[in-house]
Amino acid sequence: MAGAFEQVPRWVLVIPRLYVGVVFWAAGAGQLAGSEEWTLPGQGWPASMHAQIVAWIPQSASWYSAFETNSVLPHTDVLAPALAMAHLVIGLALVLGVWTRLVAVMAALLLLNYAAAEGTALYGAGEPSAYLALLLVVWLGRGGETLGVDAILASRRTKGGSS
Repeated sequence: MAGAFEQVPRWVLVIPRLYVGVVFWAAGAGQLAGSEEWTLPGQGWPASMHAQIVAWIPQSASWYSAFETNSVLPHTDVLAPALAMAHLVIGLALVLGVWTRLVAVMAALLLLNYAAAEGTALYGAGEPSAYLALLLVVWLGRGGETLGVDAILASRRTKGGSS
């Protein structure tokens, strides 16, 4: 029974960090490039994001639909490129393992936002729940401190603190 409680090697944390990072980066790149996966035919990313939010409003969380209608929809021309850039930055930061815990929280907040917007239950199976679980693992395990920039920063703090 003692063997069942052995520590998992830290490099295992790199897998969910890289996976979620690549997913976020690819989303941002696709949105900015106007790829077919992210845009409606003949429309750019801002117009497609607007149309998606309009489609989500009937099933979105009741407390969230007013925010979507009054704050998000009127500003999709500004918010859509900002969101795509946020996806790129979050993805790149996770892949590089820099500021990993902060970035994992930011990504989780975005996912919670999407879940509320589309009315997705977090307790069921589905993408938001799976990504949130992976981000929780990365956050709890300090996933950037293995094969990431956070590891370099942590070793510098350790060396600087002991001198």
